[in-house]
Amino acid sequence: MIKRIALLLVLLIVSSCQKKKEPAKEIISLIPWESYYIMKLQGKILGYNFTKFEKTDQSGKTIYKTTTQTEMGIIRLGIKLSIKYFHVIEEDENLNPLSFKLKYSMATNEIEMEGKVKTDTLYLTQLSEGQKTEKSIFIGKVKNEKDKQVYFQIPLQYLFLKNPPKTGDEYELKIFMPILNQVQNDKIKIEGIDTITVEDKKTEAFRLYGSIPMMSEGETKIWVDKKGMILASKTEVAGMTIDMEKVSKEFALSQETGGELDLNIYVQPTGKTIANPRKVADLTVRLSIPSGKIKQYISTDELNKITKEDGENSVIMNIKSDMKKIPDKETEINEVDLKPSLEPTVYVQSNDSEIKKLAQEIAGNETNKWKIALKLAEWVNKNLGKNYLTGFATAKEVFKTKQGDCTEHTVLHIALCRSLNIPARAASGLMYERGRFAYHMWSEVYYDGWKPIDSTWPLQNKQNRVFVDATHLKLAASNLDDNLPLDLGQKLIALIGKLQIEIIDYK
Repeated sequence: MIKRIALLLVLLIVSSCQKKKEPAKEIISLIPWESYYIMKLQGKILGYNFTKFEKTDQSGKTIYKTTTQTEMGIIRLGIKLSIKYFHVIEEDENLNPLSFKLKYSMATNEIEMEGKVKTDTLYLTQLSEGQKTEKSIFIGKVKNEKDKQVYFQIPLQYLFLKNPPKTGDEYELKIFMPILNQVQNDKIKIEGIDTITVEDKKTEAFRLYGSIPMMSEGETKIWVDKKGMILASKTEVAGMTIDMEKVSKEFALSQETGGELDLNIYVQPTGKTIANPRKVADLTVRLSIPSGKIKQYISTDELNKITKEDGENSVIMNIKSDMKKIPDKETEINEVDLKPSLEPTVYVQSNDSEIKKLAQEIAGNETNKWKIALKLAEWVNKNLGKNYLTGFATAKEVFKTKQGDCTEHTVLHIALCRSLNIPARAASGLMYERGRFAYHMWSEVYYDGWKPIDSTWPLQNKQNRVFVDATHLKLAASNLDDNLPLDLGQKLIALIGKLQIEIIDYK
């Protein structure tokens, strides 16, 4: 899960530039232009970003095109992951958004996305490993000055050229974030003027402040010149600092990439020590953060319950493994909306013929869906090799490579389940191992309610009942669809480096 979040942090920074609905001759007069930036993580160079704005002609119509390309490397646990991001936006002569194409890859996994605006609707197509999904987003029409236009990018240049900027100015904008597949509300404020160094020269720049839409704890500062051109940015989130600096083309392309991804993905608990965590059936812990409302980051259900609140930033929680006997007859699927947990997505290609065939072979003559889900998990556990070379692989890629960590084990298990019409989704949170809690992902299957199954570890069996131990502290759940970054990333990012855990008791 952490691998995917690292990519999102960077993409959220580089997806900010220029735009507006009405004619803007001042911006058009700047065409063409291009800029290069280097990107740093904790002071170490990740890679570079290239942005180009140009005028083209298509069938007699003037089109303005913005091209963004990012290439970088992240070293995680001593292994370098290659990340590439290519984004093209087209606008008409009045700078109204027309379309975009996006391709991004992490390690061997690649996802493509296209968007086209027709009247007041944005039509999206996403493709990965042969799996295509489509959706539409109503973006509305701008009828008067009170209506807020939905942008593909932040229109800094237009805003600055329309009204000369000054300290204290604030902007509220609606931005479509392709990596999130959603329109987000973005607020930007000019905090002041700083003198910064750009390409070895001192220059005055406006300092802008903005929050990261998907992360309540994240914030970004951007330095721009008087024309709205980005000179530098700094993002602080999850205990990390990500910088972007304007440089020459030669300097950007000559740098070695590969910043160390040093996320604090472990939580060292206080209180009791657990000798055999895989056998724990009942766990009581105190969860706390330095400030803020901790309940918003915790997922509760019949197995994960808050038993006491010690103020808004601390709670006592009880987690149980589901030791009840599974009924022979499953709950009727129509009792709850399970459609999203049955459908294929760009991450879960459950309609793939090879994945279907494998699932059927594993299931054999078994008809009980819970027992089938367990057989599928056992196969995944025994046949997937453990490694950290992959970014966030899709089910089809995992099927081919038979490699990965907890995310790859989970995504393949979910695909196998869905291919046999078994509702399945991903859960993310923390799991206790070797004296500490680590961020982790596992499956949940719907059978008389949502039941956890962890295919990364050998299945535990007690009194003929297979269960997931109670040290699995669930924070979020996801159907692994377009909402995946928000479903799983938001809570984890907010808690990394801040969550404190005290083990009070266990059985």
